[in-house]
Amino acid sequence: MAYANPNYDPVKAHEYYMKHRHLKGRRHSTRGWSQSQKEQWSYAKSQLQEQKTAKDRELAEKRNKRIKELSEEQSARLKQLTEAKRAQKAAIAEQAKQKIEGIRQILKTMPKEQREMLREQVQSTIAGIREAVKGSKAKIDESIKGKKESVKTDVKEKKTLARNLTKLAKAGNKQNFENAKDAAYNKIRSMG
Repeated sequence: MAYANPNYDPVKAHEYYMKHRHLKGRRHSTRGWSQSQKEQWSYAKSQLQEQKTAKDRELAEKRNKRIKELSEEQSARLKQLTEAKRAQKAAIAEQAKQKIEGIRQILKTMPKEQREMLREQVQSTIAGIREAVKGSKAKIDESIKGKKESVKTDVKEKKTLARNLTKLAKAGNKQNFENAKDAAYNKIRSMG
């Protein structure tokens, strides 16, 4: 079948409709009510709205508090990892320094001719120690980087969960509000 719009897809249109449809229900009409009933209805609606707003505010505060706690936890964990990285690198550097210093001390006790003969070998040994230190530091950096990413991902998932739980709670709160509003409407209507 040809449609006026060449980009129109009836399957997608139906999927969109099925995804976004929801019934509105009937609106509350006060036609034919006494002034007293209208005032009662107005009061009941405002009280229910205040309760809903207060509950929504409370949920938002709880969510914000939880997100702040998670952010602080993340900062503390990242700081611990940074300190651990710094300590590990310092320990490796100190070990390398001691090895190099040991080699230099041995060289000082040797006669000058012997030192000249071993100069290249000593220099390559020291270069090897320094390269090993660089490699060890790079491994530490990669390890800590992976752990930091893991912490960030973990906290991000927890924050998303907190936000989603709040959305669900607010949706439940909205449904409770609508049910209470309907009950109040029906009660006031039946009084007349």
